[in-house]
Amino acid sequence: KNASAVKVAGDEGPIRADRFVSTLDPNLTMHNLIGDKNLPDAYIEKLNATVMSSSSFNIALGLDDKIDLTKADLDYPYNVISTGAGTTDRLFDAFLNGKNAFSEDCFHLGVVCPSLTTKGRNTITIRAVPFGPEKWLEWRKNDIKRYKSEKMQWAGFFISLVEKYMIPDLKNHIVVTDVATPATYARYSGSPTGSIYDMASLVTQFGPKRLGLQTPIANLLQPKFAHGLYGSMMGGVQVVDIMLDRKFNGGNSLFNPQ
Repeated sequence: KNASAVKVAGDEGPIRADRFVSTLDPNLTMHNLIGDKNLPDAYIEKLNATVMSSSSFNIALGLDDKIDLTKADLDYPYNVISTGAGTTDRLFDAFLNGKNAFSEDCFHLGVVCPSLTTKGRNTITIRAVPFGPEKWLEWRKNDIKRYKSEKMQWAGFFISLVEKYMIPDLKNHIVVTDVATPATYARYSGSPTGSIYDMASLVTQFGPKRLGLQTPIANLLQPKFAHGLYGSMMGGVQVVDIMLDRKFNGGNSLFNPQ
């Protein structure tokens, strides 16, 4: 079977093409847009077994000009506060079981101060990973009051940790707070689980074990290599190579243009 067109909600007519490339969450592309009735059982089974990467809880803070972030020694690409050895194992085990293990005794946070590099207004980003979707999507859809309450409660918790271990008196300098939950990532990325790195880079679904770039729909390609800049680039390289009958990269899995 071949795809023939894409119909965008709200547009008058379909967009027709000979080839199609989807970089959406594979569950959204294949289950929702293509439909299980158009897919072989073996492919559906592999698709359902695919583990997506985790979601995240992010807090962006705008601070006043009374705080001197240069004294915090945070002018690095990525700063971390963590409860130490075994923390990521506990967090990911909970995530894979649909739970959340973040607590006063178990946390791993990335803290970045972009303004120390870009200058200008003081800014801080706090990142908690892995953070599962749990009930965030349901709350945002059916109980917005609960959603906002939980969002600010968790934001306050993570801000308190950064204040305690990295930036004393942080709360008194906050002017703007913007919070992204798994529901935020789900809304803007189209991933049903709010995944931030697409398919998880596990040995069970890496290399030849990953969900194939070529789908059961003959003219639909789905570049899924690995997360990160190189992985994204290689997904694109392989798509172009297939479209040009292997004349671009010689059918190689690694970048080797002809």
